[in-house]
Amino acid sequence: MVARNNGSPLRASPGQIGVLSSPRGASLSTTPEIVPPQEDILSLVRTLWSRGLGSRSHLRRLIESGRVRVNGTIVRRPGFSVRPDSDVIELTGRRLPAAAPHLYLALHKPRGVISNRRGPGEVTVFDILPPLPRWVFPVGRLDKDTSGLILLTSDGLWAERVAHPDFAVIREYIAELEEPVHMGALQNLRKGIPLSPDIISRPAEVDLLGELRLRLRIREGKRHQVRKMVRAAGGKLTSLCRTAIGSVHLGGLNKRELRDLTHEERNTFLSATRNGVILPINPNR
Repeated sequence: MVARNNGSPLRASPGQIGVLSSPRGASLSTTPEIVPPQEDILSLVRTLWSRGLGSRSHLRRLIESGRVRVNGTIVRRPGFSVRPDSDVIELTGRRLPAAAPHLYLALHKPRGVISNRRGPGEVTVFDILPPLPRWVFPVGRLDKDTSGLILLTSDGLWAERVAHPDFAVIREYIAELEEPVHMGALQNLRKGIPLSPDIISRPAEVDLLGELRLRLRIREGKRHQVRKMVRAAGGKLTSLCRTAIGSVHLGGLNKRELRDLTHEERNTFLSATRNGVILPINPNR
């Protein structure tokens, strides 16, 4: 299998070179002052995670076991603050390489494939990926019996913008039903429906595409949520497919096919907001 390159070439996004400013009270000069960008300070575990070196829980264990050094000193505290661009960080005796361009990929996951690392006798998304230049992980999950769009990346900070519930990224699904559902049940889905005794779903956008076909658009991603919503509305699924995450659409991507995200698709998630405010990323998570 060969990945389809429908998106823009993979390359690192250029950082800010500097901004023009003038000291308070000073007159403007024809030679403006160049203010260098402030160097990022992140927690040690987040620095390793953002380089795609493993899950945060795995990296915490490595740090706590004394396998990470910062500027020659063993550090056992995952929340230890570092400057990734200037500190010398070593993992299991090897210096952390300079950050390479991240991967941002869209995959059409077939039904019957799981999206986590490994289950006994299971086929995972990693089994159907072609060789890649660096480690990637799924952004969120898609259960075994659901097909459709799943995003993969090596960029942990970007993944948080996509998956964190604070950003309420829209996920779109097409549901095929065994029997028609009543219009009253559809209205309940639009208002929010109990998923358990203490959890009510957020209101969903629901469109009837045919007697046995629904399109649902939700802004949260709880485990098996769409299946629970349809079941709570009295419906019985015959198939479920995720067709979009934010601005990224499944489109004509065939099952098991992979493509790069475009520059525009990647950047739409970086401008995600809550109540109109762009949320900062917590550097110590």
